[in-house]
Amino acid sequence: MTHAATQALADRHLADSEASNAVEQAIESRQSIRQFLPTPVPRASIARLLEVASRAPSGTNTQPWKVYVLQGASKDTLMDKVCQAHDALRDNPALAAEYKEEYDYYPEKWVSPYIDRRRENGWSLYGLLGHCQGRQGQDAFAASAQLQVF
Repeated sequence: MTHAATQALADRHLADSEASNAVEQAIESRQSIRQFLPTPVPRASIARLLEVASRAPSGTNTQPWKVYVLQGASKDTLMDKVCQAHDALRDNPALAAEYKEEYDYYPEKWVSPYIDRRRENGWSLYGLLGHCQGRQGQDAFAASAQLQVF
């Protein structure tokens, strides 16, 4: 093998290693955020995030997302409407037909160990916010709180 070929192979290995490290770093630094600052996100940051996100894979290339970016009064109006719909659905579950998703994102019935993990994680996160499992209306309160963070 020539020196140039050896160097090219070493350079490729280094690039692959750096890319692998970047992916590893992204995975290891991932967090679930449940509370946000009231500081508006700069439009350039949102545009860049959407640009990068557009390159993310989707199952069988279905690309099922639509993105709407709202800020200020229009965001507040939408949040109010979503919270009202959530409360109406909690009070009258028969309204679920009016709010049907285009496709099922979650399974119809969760089974163990997935439902167990989901519950443990949810109660742990909401516990950090001072909400306790077992209180009447706790699920509804937690869900409403989650809707309002955005």
